[in-house]
Amino acid sequence: MLSLYTWARSHVLKDKIMGFKKYRILERIYKDESPQIVIMKSAQIGISELCVNTALWFCETYGGNVLYVMPTQGQMNDFSQARVLPRLGYDEPKKHVAKMGLQKVGRGYFYMRGSDSRNQIITVDADLLIRDELDWMTTEHIPMMEERLGASEFKWKRDVSTPTYPDFGIDKAFSASDQHRYLIKCPHCNKHQELDFWENLKGGKVVCVKCGRELDRTMVGEWVPGYPSRNLRGYKVNRLYSPLTTVENLITASEKTSESEIQTFYNFTLGISRSPKGGKVGRDLILACRDMEYLMPEVHKGITTMGVDVGAVLNVRISQHTPQGRRAVYIGIVKTFGELRGLMKQFHVGLCCIDALPETRKAKEFAKAFEGKVKLVYFSSQEELVKLKKSDDGYAEVHCARTQLLDEVMAEFAEGRNILPRNVEEIEDYINQITANVRVISQDNQGRDKVKWIASSPDHYLFAEAYDVLAAQVKNKHKVLPTMLTVVEN
Repeated sequence: MLSLYTWARSHVLKDKIMGFKKYRILERIYKDESPQIVIMKSAQIGISELCVNTALWFCETYGGNVLYVMPTQGQMNDFSQARVLPRLGYDEPKKHVAKMGLQKVGRGYFYMRGSDSRNQIITVDADLLIRDELDWMTTEHIPMMEERLGASEFKWKRDVSTPTYPDFGIDKAFSASDQHRYLIKCPHCNKHQELDFWENLKGGKVVCVKCGRELDRTMVGEWVPGYPSRNLRGYKVNRLYSPLTTVENLITASEKTSESEIQTFYNFTLGISRSPKGGKVGRDLILACRDMEYLMPEVHKGITTMGVDVGAVLNVRISQHTPQGRRAVYIGIVKTFGELRGLMKQFHVGLCCIDALPETRKAKEFAKAFEGKVKLVYFSSQEELVKLKKSDDGYAEVHCARTQLLDEVMAEFAEGRNILPRNVEEIEDYINQITANVRVISQDNQGRDKVKWIASSPDHYLFAEAYDVLAAQVKNKHKVLPTMLTVVEN
């Protein structure tokens, strides 16, 4: 039985020795057949080629099924045409559209799916799962991919990606691994070091961090684990080791000034995560919103608003409104809509905004029980205004942009307009879920910056806050409140 390393050398590039003279850093990874491997990488470093080779080798050698996932089905189709079908002998891949999603290879099957294609993912039983560009995938579909390994005797997994933000995606996975880093030894002073753009690049040259003399960044190095006792194998692959990347190009990329270009340099060029400037609400900011003389009451007599995020349970935020901002009178979880009805009465809720999805039927039943006091929330990608509408079947709706609404929630925390009880740290998962999102900036096809919030972990309380903010603004739309939201009838 051929190892992946031997198979790749004999089947792929034959006498070209798998390009290891150019990418010495990859040789050890090709020799690693650990069941689970994570790779945090720069772009254009040869890792996608490694993933394709692994998939084809696994099908041929073990006769197993491979589920190969990329962020979108469109990306997967392009990748299949350019990188997979030619390897399988299709001379004109564009003519074989039907072949792009599934190929029989040896005794196994090679499934190629986009993370946005839920229905296609759940039909696959896999022995090896490869997730290429994990950070860019449809987050809510990631757990179901791992479920496709449930019936396998192998349960192999490869997660690879350029990183995006700290404690998210591949950065979080790599942090949990044994953290192999590639060290080279300075021939002048014998210092072992991982090449770092900020530490090793001086005067237009790659130099030793200890003696300052020039280094050959393509020299043979050694993979060294930071935590050798951990079971999950992890590698960090840096473009600084690639001879196809010039020092001049690295320096030029580092001189970009827009937020999206800086983020791209860190993620794609250096292969490291980065939080955008001002792009996250931290624990300290939330704790600064506490009123140290205040505890939430058991009951409340004045009129309040309520926000409800709908999931496996119902996360709830109820507020009274003061000149200083929203004061929390209830933050918690209920399991049923019956309990939610009880909170409406117990806290004299004047207006509730509730997530219309995914439990639309139950949300509508709840709205009907409190007609005039409940509005169903739908997010729209382009709307700049908060628009009040009536559905065709008579239900009150609120339509708004997700990013704009979360911006307002975070602004309230930053400005101290969200008044919390002194014991807020005792509310299970509240702070973790509020801090789960990062505000990110990327560029669209026209080169314009676009902003969105992405979550690294569950964020249900954050959206309970968001829906309560909506309720507050809708209920008080004729009053002057400090907000960036504009509510209009439509």
